[in-house]
Amino acid sequence: MRIAQYVYFGIRSDTVTPQKVTAALLVEPDESWIRGEKDPDRVIPRHHGWYVRCDLPGLCVDDQFAAVMQRMTPALPALDRLLDDQPDITTVVRVVRKFGEGEEEEVSDPDDRLQKLAGQHQLLGWHLDRAALDFIQRTRAELDVDEYG
Repeated sequence: MRIAQYVYFGIRSDTVTPQKVTAALLVEPDESWIRGEKDPDRVIPRHHGWYVRCDLPGLCVDDQFAAVMQRMTPALPALDRLLDDQPDITTVVRVVRKFGEGEEEEVSDPDDRLQKLAGQHQLLGWHLDRAALDFIQRTRAELDVDEYG
């Protein structure tokens, strides 16, 4: 079994452009788009979007989320102000997992005394610790988890 996954924190708005978000937070996004922007590789966006993402291979969801939080933590006071000043902004923490792509499951060496059972991929399972829950609450984010097979 193969698994690819990533975590991102996103900001969407009808009125606040990604450039304004970047200027307010002083954090460069990993991805952004402009409402109505034409791009042959994607559906025309209905909202402006600004996203900080971690998709490093080998990291579980917990560690990917921690990396996103680490990048965003210095910007939290500015994000608080932006959210208070711009009521149409919505935020999301999204976890995306794709089965059949990415990293192969690690298997036990046949000579190991203890054998790992097939189907126990090292990237399966995750949890949200108190810091992650506090981040979601502070940023007023929705949590969206998508899995594709």
